[in-house]
Amino acid sequence: DGAVAAFYGTGVLPEAVRQIGCQEFQRLEEYCRRSDAQGPPDEIRRGRTRPLVFTQYGTGCLVTDIAHVKVLEAWSADGVVHFDPSWGARTEGLLEGALSHRGDGTIITAENLGRVKQALASHTLFQVRAHRGLNTPETVLLAGEVGADLTKINIAYGAMAGGTDPERLAVDGLEALRLAAHYGLAYDVVTNEELAGVPAHKAFAGMLITAHIGRRLGGTPILQPLFCNGPESLIRGLMDDNYVDFNSAKVMALRQIMDAPIWPGAPVGFMTHTEDRVQSAMTTALHAVLAAVLEVEAVTIASTDEAYSGGPIVSASRVDSLRAVRETFRFFGGAGITPTPRAAALADELLTAIAGVLVQVAEVGFVPAMYQGLLGSPADGAHPGRAGRGTVRRKAECTP
Repeated sequence: DGAVAAFYGTGVLPEAVRQIGCQEFQRLEEYCRRSDAQGPPDEIRRGRTRPLVFTQYGTGCLVTDIAHVKVLEAWSADGVVHFDPSWGARTEGLLEGALSHRGDGTIITAENLGRVKQALASHTLFQVRAHRGLNTPETVLLAGEVGADLTKINIAYGAMAGGTDPERLAVDGLEALRLAAHYGLAYDVVTNEELAGVPAHKAFAGMLITAHIGRRLGGTPILQPLFCNGPESLIRGLMDDNYVDFNSAKVMALRQIMDAPIWPGAPVGFMTHTEDRVQSAMTTALHAVLAAVLEVEAVTIASTDEAYSGGPIVSASRVDSLRAVRETFRFFGGAGITPTPRAAALADELLTAIAGVLVQVAEVGFVPAMYQGLLGSPADGAHPGRAGRGTVRRKAECTP
């Protein structure tokens, strides 16, 4: 694309992007050394073996990100998730160098990812998001080369709510799944299209298709249902009484379909948070402890200032959420949360509806199903993406 081509042709960086200087990195390396000298943090799970607790980052500034990552480690986070700017998903080609920009999401380059990996403690897991956009397999390639532990891929979400053309993302996504298997990168298959209004059974059908393809290619998919009070819940009143039943039903249904790890995200608590930091921390913690009681493998949380408003992200707000999660794990200990009988009924409803969608998709094919709205329609709030439309050619159409 134009901005990336201009960078390689003339050396001009895109607007609001800058190179990070040597002095900044020297100060950052000293900060990391002081942080690592503090020793290992207290265990966030308070004796539980799971779930692992991940926190996403992406302030736009690589230096700030690494500083925040060291804070997350000091407050017991098990892993971190790198997410990139939204414009990166719509821009063909990746930049290079240690780059910062003014805006949410940190630019994906080999240098940026490598700097984060170098700063992480050996026990901290590193995930690089690659589930949408025009550089999906390239992102997995870089993640594998810098030594990341996990990535994130969902063809259906990226095509129906992430803005990428379904045909293009099917081709790129398939290659990304192959690369993930090659590098031994496990990957979660997130269902954030629920936030656009897609009902859970349609989102789960798309997730399961991507996960099944990944298994066929020798990969390790992780199912990632949302724990959220999304549009479907609001319209149907599924969470009018409590936030426990429907979220529990999602896990119950998935366990009956596929033997795979489950990792609620991303992050938990979407559309339950408010701009009040205390309330946001509390709802994050309660959703995290529900995940723990359900004995899922991992959970992703957000800071209190990014969980709702999308405003400036500060390290203290990351500590808000982690401290709240730790205290809630301590409070419940080995005690549980009991869903009402409605959870089992909702799980049965999900199973029937998912099976119905999969039958429809099998009749028309995966890519046509996305264009035809079987995995999320405009009435649901899903729209086939436009980025990359018309860029796929079959071999017979290509000249040698």
